[in-house]
Amino acid sequence: MRKAQTAAGRSARSGARLGRGSREVRIGISGWNYKPWRGVFYPLRHPQKRELEYASRAFRTIEINGTFYSLQRPATGPIPRN
Repeated sequence: MRKAQTAAGRSARSGARLGRGSREVRIGISGWNYKPWRGVFYPLRHPQKRELEYASRAFRTIEINGTFYSLQRPATGPIPRN
């Protein structure tokens, strides 16, 4: 199981297995661009354009419901992982 780093620096499991016959539980977020998270979840002075990249390292799932608000341009592509 992958561990994520929380804003406080503690390790947190980003996925957990339940008992026999159960399915994997995934914990994620329903967005990433929230101003109140800056300096709390995101480090101070972290570039806003890199917030999705940062959040993707802390959570295994992120809901990107962009088409709800508007159609996406081709430039809005996936962020490459290192």
